[in-house]
Amino acid sequence: PPPKPLQRWRAQEQAILQKVHQLGFDPFALPAAPAGKKAPAKTAVRAALPDWSAEVFRKAWYRLFAQGALKNAK
Repeated sequence: PPPKPLQRWRAQEQAILQKVHQLGFDPFALPAAPAGKKAPAKTAVRAALPDWSAEVFRKAWYRLFAQGALKNAK
């Protein structure tokens, strides 16, 4: 049987991880957000994917955290 096509949600997650690396962030030690400010890594990655809706980005970002593929620095 032919291989299954890549699922959309998996492609979204891979695109985010690729941008995290391209922008020079460590996915296992993302910088914390300063008090009252937005997280720098999330803001940079979001800006690098302008064609995505905010909801699609938010869901994919949180899926990656839930899976342990993204972590905040301690």
